[in-house]
Amino acid sequence: MIILQKRVKRELDLILPQIKNGVNLNILLRAPSGYGKTVTGLMMLKYLDPNYENSTYSIPPDENTVFEILKDKRFHFIDEIHIIKNPEYLYEYMDSNNYTFLFATNESGSLKEPLRNRCFPIIFGRYIKKELMQIVDEFLKGYNLPDEFLKIIADRVKGNPRIAKILCMRLQFVFTRYGICKTEKELTLVLDTILYVKENGITELDEIYLNYLSTVKLSSLSNIVNSTKIDRYTITNEIEPNLLEKGIISITGRGRKYND
Repeated sequence: MIILQKRVKRELDLILPQIKNGVNLNILLRAPSGYGKTVTGLMMLKYLDPNYENSTYSIPPDENTVFEILKDKRFHFIDEIHIIKNPEYLYEYMDSNNYTFLFATNESGSLKEPLRNRCFPIIFGRYIKKELMQIVDEFLKGYNLPDEFLKIIADRVKGNPRIAKILCMRLQFVFTRYGICKTEKELTLVLDTILYVKENGITELDEIYLNYLSTVKLSSLSNIVNSTKIDRYTITNEIEPNLLEKGIISITGRGRKYND
């Protein structure tokens, strides 16, 4: 299940019929992890080749493995394309106009420029609240939750459909055990105290980070790592993006700053 962003859907509605009618293109799906790149790419393959007789889907085994293109297939979806560190052997196939390549990555900055500039970029932006509510509604289909409930849940998924899916599964377990929440206050209590996912998607790790930064007001990343015992990757890739987007923190030349 995926609910595409309107801009992404609009551009794919323009491109895909052209490919189906014989035009070959290279398309690069660029988005953070959890935004639905793989599902979108597979949906595109299904549209272009309903029986999958003329297409391939693959993830490169590792960065050193030579990735062979099946020349008798027209459509190729290569997921996690950033794994390939030496993609030069692909260029002749991409330039031949005999194949359509679909690539997906959440590390587009690591791709070589000759690969990127051979592709039509499909860039996923932040999911808006209405889209997130639709996603939550789909994952909790059958519970018939009111819009106010959907808003409360959507506010806590950090703008990420995959996080929404996991949170909705956790809520289903709660509903199975204790019954469906009847009021907004009950739902908020469940999210805050049972699942520990608070307003703006703040989790336990986020709170550890924020408790430290709110005390010192300004800190280097190294000091945050040493003081909170949270690893650097978790901080920069899981904790800070949401806090920056919400304006809760800032990153300055002097370090991480808590915004009062």
